[in-house]
Formats: sequence, structure tokens, C-alpha cells
Amino acid sequence: MSAYNAVTLYAYTKEDLGAETIKGDVLERTAAACFANLKEAGLFDGLTGSRAAISGNDAYQIYGTAKNKGKLFCVWFFTTEKNDKVYDVSLEEDQDTFAEELAYVEETWTGPS
Repeated sequence: MSAYNAVTLYAYTKEDLGAETIKGDVLERTAAACFANLKEAGLFDGLTGSRAAISGNDAYQIYGTAKNKGKLFCVWFFTTEKNDKVYDVSLEEDQDTFAEELAYVEETWTGPS
């Protein structure tokens, strides 16, 4: 078992993303840019992207396995109706707890108020 597991949240404003609004393809472009950066960094094996849902919000999901410690990594990019932001929630877990925590995040995350 590893020394840590982590769940993190980050919110991007339209100013952070250089966009006039968070509507349209901003969400997809943000996820695609992250995927490209992660791939270029070469820190993950099996880096893959897909569509998913997080607490009922449509999301872009990126996942892979960290080369240095074998931890499983997943990040969701999504928007909510509450705020005009793109959120990313990432999960970095050892193989023993990843599936359990993945389901927990996808089903229970409610977002900032």
C-alpha cells in the first residue's frame, strides 16, 4: 500500500481559460488540452479519454496509471448549472482502493455551492 491517496478539485473561470463564456466547446477543449499535456509529459501508461458522468453532470474523463508508483489516476472535467466554471476533480489511488473511491466520487460529489 502507498503512502497517500488523493482527491483534488480545481475550478477554471472563463478568464482562466481565455473564453468569453463556459458554453460551447470550452469543456471539451479544456479536457483535450489536459490530455495532450499529460501525454506529452509521459508520466502515465495507458492514458485514455472517455465520456462519463459525475453526480449526474456530463463529463470528459481521462485515466491512466502513473509510471513511477503504479497509482491509478482519473480526472473528470465538467460544468454545473450552479456556476459558470469548468471543474476538474482528480483521483489518484492505489489499486486496492481505486474502484471503490471512483464510484464514490462519481456518485456523491455535489460541487461547490
